[in-house]
Amino acid sequence: MNLRIKRDGAGLPLIQTERLVLRTLSSLDAEALFKYRSKAEVLRFQHFHPTSIEDARDFIARASRSFTTESTWHQFGIFLQNGLIGDIGVHFFAGKNRNCEIGYTVDPSYQRRGYAREAVWGIVGLLFHELKKECVFAVVDVQNTPSIGLLRSIGFAELSSAPKAAEALQAGGMPECAREEVCFELTFDAWRSRSTEL
Repeated sequence: MNLRIKRDGAGLPLIQTERLVLRTLSSLDAEALFKYRSKAEVLRFQHFHPTSIEDARDFIARASRSFTTESTWHQFGIFLQNGLIGDIGVHFFAGKNRNCEIGYTVDPSYQRRGYAREAVWGIVGLLFHELKKECVFAVVDVQNTPSIGLLRSIGFAELSSAPKAAEALQAGGMPECAREEVCFELTFDAWRSRSTEL
């Protein structure tokens, strides 16, 4: 999969895949983000439930201040030529951790076209190639079978069977999973072995 990583005028990553551009969200994206993030089928699998464009603007302000800051999320927009179709966030753990977590949302109108997979692959490429992370985690609702399938198709493994689970938990570099969620991880080695296939 083709992947180009540049920096914007503020020095933030700008990722180009075959069909998408991933860039840090701005306040100008709040209305578009609110439109899909407030849909019932999206709210079902998300913790963020915006009730207004102002909620979306506040969310963007909190998640776009800086990049790689410990204990924060940084939110990228997923853009097609005709605008914002989703977002993907990176959670940077505390303590100069070599692991991080991702979460993503795609407008239901654009789902099942491979856009989420392409966006996840782009973010993972940034995290492993540029930021030298060792492991990327994702937490998914057990009923979100399309998302679970997406992660498996890229090479993510369920945490219970993943080799670094105990080590990551001990080091504090792992997300907490609720009983109704499934935790996945993708190691650098697994990504490298799949990067020529995708």
